[in-house]
Amino acid sequence: AARWWLDCGRLVAEPTGALPLAAFRRIVEGGVEGIDLRPGPTVVLVTGGNADVGRLRDLLDDGPTG
Repeated sequence: AARWWLDCGRLVAEPTGALPLAAFRRIVEGGVEGIDLRPGPTVVLVTGGNADVGRLRDLLDDGPTG
């Protein structure tokens, strides 16, 4: 999810701070049995204050996500 934020959202998110997006994407893709989202807007809170520069560099070196 942190990689997605870098590529698509152009935001730096710490890996733990990006977990809400990973959970949301999994639910939307139907990967969590028994959990359905209500119609309407959904809010995902993302944090980035503790992003490790070395880890972010590793994410960037892996190539773009699709």
